[in-house]
Amino acid sequence: MQIYAPPKVFLRNGRISISGFQTPKWLALSLAALLGLTATVQGRLEVVNGDFSDLTGLTPGDDGWYSGMPKGWTGSDGTYAVNSKYVATPPTCNPSQLGRLRQLVGTLEKTSDVVLTFDVSDVFNGETILKASILDGKQNQLASGQFADGDKQTLVAKWVPAGTAIVILFQATQSTPALDNVSVAVREPGSTAPDAAKPRAVSEPITVAAYYYPGTHPDPRWDKNKYPGFTEWDEIKAAKPRFPGHVQPKPPVWGYQNEALPEVMAQKIAAAANYGVNAFIFDWYYYNDGPYLDDALDEGFLHATNNARVKFALMWANHDWYDIQGYNPADNNLKLLYPGKVTPATWDKICDLVIARYFKHPSYWLVDGKPYFSIYEMSQFLDSFGSIENARAALDKFRAKVRAAGFPGLHVNAIVWGEPNLPGGKTPPGWPKLCRDLALDSLTSYTWVHHGALNNNTFPVSDYVWGRRQYLAFWARAKTDYSIPYFPNAMINWDNSPRAAANADWSHPAGPTVNSVVTGNTPAAFKRSLQIIKQRLLAAPTQPKILTINAWNEWPEGSCLEPMQQYGYGYLEAIKAVFMDASGDNLADNPENQPEMEDTYVSLTDQLGPWIWAEKTFDNQTCQLWNTFEIPKAASITKARLVMTVDDEFTLYLDGRVLGRGNEWRELYNFDLTQLLTPGRHVLAVKCYNSAEDAGMLFGLRVDLADGRIIEVKSDQSWRIVPDGVSRWEKRTEAKPGWPAATIIAPFGGTTPLNGSSWMQAPGKVIVMPLLQPIKVFFWQTGWFQVSLLSLCGLVILISLRLMAQLALHRNEQRLLEKERARIAREIHDDIGARMTQLVLDGEEARSELSDATSLPLRLNHICEEARGLLATMDEILWAVNPRRDTLRDFTAYVCKYAQRFLSSTQIQCLLEVESAISTAAFSLPLRRSLFMAIKEALNNAVKYSEATELRLKIQRQHHRLVVVVVDNGIGFDSAAVNPERNGLTNMTQRMSEIGGHCSVTSQPGKGCRVEFSIPLKQRRLWAWIWSPNQFSEKMNDARNDRTNELSKNHDPTKF
Repeated sequence: MQIYAPPKVFLRNGRISISGFQTPKWLALSLAALLGLTATVQGRLEVVNGDFSDLTGLTPGDDGWYSGMPKGWTGSDGTYAVNSKYVATPPTCNPSQLGRLRQLVGTLEKTSDVVLTFDVSDVFNGETILKASILDGKQNQLASGQFADGDKQTLVAKWVPAGTAIVILFQATQSTPALDNVSVAVREPGSTAPDAAKPRAVSEPITVAAYYYPGTHPDPRWDKNKYPGFTEWDEIKAAKPRFPGHVQPKPPVWGYQNEALPEVMAQKIAAAANYGVNAFIFDWYYYNDGPYLDDALDEGFLHATNNARVKFALMWANHDWYDIQGYNPADNNLKLLYPGKVTPATWDKICDLVIARYFKHPSYWLVDGKPYFSIYEMSQFLDSFGSIENARAALDKFRAKVRAAGFPGLHVNAIVWGEPNLPGGKTPPGWPKLCRDLALDSLTSYTWVHHGALNNNTFPVSDYVWGRRQYLAFWARAKTDYSIPYFPNAMINWDNSPRAAANADWSHPAGPTVNSVVTGNTPAAFKRSLQIIKQRLLAAPTQPKILTINAWNEWPEGSCLEPMQQYGYGYLEAIKAVFMDASGDNLADNPENQPEMEDTYVSLTDQLGPWIWAEKTFDNQTCQLWNTFEIPKAASITKARLVMTVDDEFTLYLDGRVLGRGNEWRELYNFDLTQLLTPGRHVLAVKCYNSAEDAGMLFGLRVDLADGRIIEVKSDQSWRIVPDGVSRWEKRTEAKPGWPAATIIAPFGGTTPLNGSSWMQAPGKVIVMPLLQPIKVFFWQTGWFQVSLLSLCGLVILISLRLMAQLALHRNEQRLLEKERARIAREIHDDIGARMTQLVLDGEEARSELSDATSLPLRLNHICEEARGLLATMDEILWAVNPRRDTLRDFTAYVCKYAQRFLSSTQIQCLLEVESAISTAAFSLPLRRSLFMAIKEALNNAVKYSEATELRLKIQRQHHRLVVVVVDNGIGFDSAAVNPERNGLTNMTQRMSEIGGHCSVTSQPGKGCRVEFSIPLKQRRLWAWIWSPNQFSEKMNDARNDRTNELSKNHDPTKF
């Protein structure tokens, strides 16, 4: 019978610990249960259900999923908690559905290092980040790190004191990571021994192989099927934008070259070698009737003098060739030109040709000494031979011929498809079995598009980062699904719109030429893709270090390493930085040492949407953008990051509070809102200003919740444009029906709509804004300040009332002045006018009764003429005094009538040119009087001295001035010889200067004379009258005195 040592029970870190390694675990747990407390066995750290194989208590669902909480773990129940289908060693856990997934694993007996080991994979979604933490029993953090895809990830908490309860915690911080094989161990504190059997990264070089599409050189088949001289350069030149913000065309930096020329290919080879591309994989076409588009390789590459700098290989592009160049899906008449299915005889020709012409070339790419030969469409290959067995025999025959040629064997690679993107494309079923049956050596991909990287739910655009995550999830599954190596692929872009007909409908996707266009594919985003792939290749010691890139020159599909004007050499620079430069090794091979994703420029841009703005853009424009988002009740916020920029300036509001301002669109502004956000509805408002030309806003808000959920707000059409004049719009929680949706101006990394320049094409500067804290009460929010402000407002109101009273007084005095003028006009007309008329009639009657023998009739005739002159003068006075004539239109009519009457008794013909839309604006008495007298002087001088036969009077408005021109065709005079003291010219100049006008006289002998009067039409500002109300009565008295003086003056044209 075994004797148990007596247990020692003591309290440590808030829980019962039971010491003694001979104490059975069941005894310790039983004693703790009797005490009603949680117990741990001191010195033993153990993870319960670390491989998630115990599905007890979980509810099975579709596609291998289980809902609930895994046994032994604590967190939030999730619908998709554990999956038993998509991993190498099922089942595996999905922490993104389980919140703060944690487990108490024991208590340390002595001071030690705690080593946590686990596997992370991308099988559910790509580009995942999992946060792992080691905590003590009080939830204090002992160690923490962010981890990407990889096996045997390790986190170490060092020098943890004895008696510490150990809790392990996992949280999904990006995408949907898969967690498996969790274990924990202890080691001597400060030990430098390896934490676990974690494979370390190796420094083996990575081969970068870019696909080469040979479609930009002449070919007889092009001539036959399209027109003589056609190449796909013609589509690139004619490309056009298909929707707002679409960047097309994209001209090449090197021009539209013929790639079949050796000197042209030599330029491509040199660039590839200089920037880190090790091999070209040529899309090689061979149908039953022979090769197609082979001159780029046969005439260009093989004859280039520097072809030893870059390896080359063949990918047999055995797909059906349809006439898709310039195709409109609406026509529904796609024509098959060359079937991809070949006869066994053609296959034999292919085998013999590639061995003789290509495999034996010193620059052909060998993998482990074997020529690399890739097959694009395996379904066509199987159809060519009728069965898998026959296809295997055909490959074995090919392998035998290669060995007979002196090679150790043939490396047969196949392009694996998930989603075909060409007409006629098919995905053969059962790839894992097919790899074994055909004895394939490796798999790879041609483009991410084959693996669901195009999001048609966001048509006509698809986000590059979203597509990358879809592809990385596929790659994670490929590592376990296939028994042979899979070479990862990096895609640059996808935009095959140049192949679509000019009139193709882009309102919905329609294959093969109308698809979503990838946006956000900047060189920085591509570089990030390369960094992720490099890191994961180096972390897998058994994985061949080979990467394929789509593509060197897929111009018709928009995916090109070759320099284009949009980004220049940006994509090549990305390859060089990651695979050649020392700075390219900036991602540590150990994920424990990686910087957090949010600290990098590329990850910041990943959370941005496209450029948005109002529907119309103009200079000096203010655009008010508004949006809202909701944080669930009782949610706990772990991090909230906002990244944005505006072309040109912005003020950012959160719930009506100003968070910050920016005025440099080339820089990203990074705000930490973690302390500001609480559960509930929040309002985002951005007041933007555009000084000139293009305008737009980039915006991205990411809120990470403690339960693993993520809330994102990006610049998109969910934003609303707030019209000017809406009060407190930055605080409104609901949009008004009339607020239009924002317009997507251009994708991130695209070009500006107006001038075509690049928007944020390369990594820029990140401005970290000051850390924001919850709102504090400032002095202007205090009671005393608000009372003072109200008092000040009252004082302003009193002053305003006084000013309004003065304004009313001014208006009243103005009305009195007008009444006085009208009275004077009536009295002159009714009294003096009647008497003068009677005087003329009496003189006429007296003259008729006298004989002509005396001088008395002459004297009476003189009296009548003088009386008529006085009547004319009186008419002018009445016109000037009458307030109903104080308009510019009345002045113009009177002057024209006067000129015609004045010149009617002379030999001078009067021509009038008057602006048809002359204004009815007020024209004050001083201006009318001075200008009229100056015009009379000019007319009088023309009659006296010009000897003209024609006089032209022009009246028009120019901006805020009235211009009157008097031009005659008389004898003219020498302006320099005229006496400056001459009364007529002096009077005109003086009259104009008194009213702020200008008089100019231009004449030459024999060329007539031109007199121009110009006066300002702007009235005196009203505020001058308000501040000096006493001037009103003074001006009124002056006007009355002027009228009295005018009645006493003689009829002298120069003294009105």
